[in-house]
Amino acid sequence: MTKRGWVWIAAGVIVVAAALLWNARRGAHHSTHARELPPVQAETMTVRRIPMESFSVSDGTIRPLQEATLSPKIMSSVVAVMVREGDRVRRGQELVRLEAADLQAGVEQAGAALSAASASAEAASSAARMEQEAAEADIRSATAAVQEARAYLQMVQTGPRRQERAQANIAVEQAKAQYDLAHSEAERMRALFRQDVVSKQRLEQAETAEAVAKAALESARQQADMVAEGSRAEELKAARERLAQAEARLAAAKSRRLAAEMRRKEAVAAAGQARQARAGLTGAKTMAGYSVIRAPFDGVVTQRLVDPGDQVGPGSPVLVLEDRSRWQIEAFVPEAEATALKPGDRALVRIDSLGGDEREACISEIRPGGDPSTRTVRVKADIRDTSRLASGLFGRLLVPRGVRSVVAVPENAILDREGMARIWVVGKDGRAELRVVTLGETRDGMTAILSGLKDGEKVAITNLDAIQEGVKIQEAAR
Repeated sequence: MTKRGWVWIAAGVIVVAAALLWNARRGAHHSTHARELPPVQAETMTVRRIPMESFSVSDGTIRPLQEATLSPKIMSSVVAVMVREGDRVRRGQELVRLEAADLQAGVEQAGAALSAASASAEAASSAARMEQEAAEADIRSATAAVQEARAYLQMVQTGPRRQERAQANIAVEQAKAQYDLAHSEAERMRALFRQDVVSKQRLEQAETAEAVAKAALESARQQADMVAEGSRAEELKAARERLAQAEARLAAAKSRRLAAEMRRKEAVAAAGQARQARAGLTGAKTMAGYSVIRAPFDGVVTQRLVDPGDQVGPGSPVLVLEDRSRWQIEAFVPEAEATALKPGDRALVRIDSLGGDEREACISEIRPGGDPSTRTVRVKADIRDTSRLASGLFGRLLVPRGVRSVVAVPENAILDREGMARIWVVGKDGRAELRVVTLGETRDGMTAILSGLKDGEKVAITNLDAIQEGVKIQEAAR
């Protein structure tokens, strides 16, 4: 064997000897100490397994459901900040005002341009409409005149028809019959007048009727002669000139309609310019509106980052706002447990800084992908009871895993010494033994013991500070 091997053997022997000596002294000390200390009265209980709901626990952070860091959309200087940290604000409330003289001038300029463009568009539209209506009326009138002139020319070129000549002859015959009757009556009246049978007035009436009938006969004969004679060259010439004038008038009306169409297109272009001017005014007002930063929701100002006179620009934060009416916890849950979760599942949130207060929660969001470095998934849960919560508090997300049988003791039976959980276990000989245990969940005043204690063992639950290692425990009546 080498020299190094002998050294290791000697060291091992020394360690074993030191351990045996320390245990012997400790046993002697306890025996002597136990004999010296009087018994201690304390209530005890025999540990039993009980059903208890178990949870998987993941560390997380309390955050508001809505949180916004406000920043301007334009480069400008701060004129006024109307809020301080801690102020409650309403949605739409003015928070920060920026210098906007140049933007306001742009609004006025755009407004003037819109007024001018709108006036031009209205005038162009009215003119185009009036010209279009006049052109259409001229076309209708000229078209009717052309149709009438064509019909007249056709009639003149064709001459009188047989029916017209027949009607003219019939008119002559009728007029001749009327005249013969009137003439006979007048002759009879003249004879009677000579015999003093009728008055002169009656004679004059008959002679007047005779003269009228004679004139009507002459007119009918002249009309019949004209129908029989046909159209003359002068009439044909006049009819053709009339048609040419009507066609020229129609062509002029159509040309005016083309001009009216051009006016209409100009009116459309003017209306487009008015729309562009209106859009320019809207854009100018929008830019001017950026000079005022408003609250996007009801909340509390948690950070004020600028003061009047500061120069700010797009992306530079000026205020931080929180909606404190709704809160959630954001925790990182192991992948194996996160896969079983879905939105709407029940959960609990424990907040150590509020005395371990546990509150009902509901899973609201599960990030699809996990963190490959930690093998965890970010999970968010909405907290129902929002009293006394603050942004950034440390919390624990408790996800139910079902009910199981566990060894449990009352909370008041657990001591916290040197950062470790300990319990006074009463042995079969009635003496106390301080034992280190691993704690689980606490429900209804009972804490699960994961290791360090067995079912059926007896523990002290009162007067714990008076108990020492090895002392005799006298069970006190409850």
